[in-house]
This record gives sequence, C-alpha cells and structure tokens, in this order.
Amino acid sequence: MNAGWLTVVGTVVATLGVVWAALAARSASLRSAKVTDEGKFREQLMERVDKLETRVAVVEKQSEARMAFINVLENHIWMGKQPPPPERPSGL
Repeated sequence: MNAGWLTVVGTVVATLGVVWAALAARSASLRSAKVTDEGKFREQLMERVDKLETRVAVVEKQSEARMAFINVLENHIWMGKQPPPPERPSGL
C-alpha cells in the first residue's frame, strides 16, 4: 500500500472511532435522562394517587353520612311518624 491509502484508512478508522465514542456518550446520556424521566413520572403518579386517595376518603365520608340520614328517614317512616321528615344534616 502506498502512503496515500494509509492516510485514508487511518482517517476513516479515526473518524469511526470518534463516531462510536459520540454514539456511546449519547446512549449513556439517554439512559440517564430516561432514569430521570422515569423518576419524575413516578413522582407525578404518586402525587396523583395521593390526591385520588384523599378524594376517595371524602366521598366515603359523604356516603356514610348519607346512609346515616337514610336510616333516620327510614326509622321515621317505620315508626309511623307524620310529616315533616327530620331535617337534613348540614353538609349533605
């Protein structure tokens, strides 16, 4: 081989090495970004779960209060009491 071909081959090999190094660095960067994105996503999901659990607790409390009032109304009916029915509790 003459010196011209050696220069071309050397340049190509060096360029491929630089490209490979850049791709490896990009891949590592994407992996760390993915971990960060997954962490943020997990945090967002946990915040949403916490909010939903709070809402469910409120709905359950309201449901229990309604059931208690229904029991009062049914008792009023079964006892044969005349209208008006018992007053609705505040908050219902």
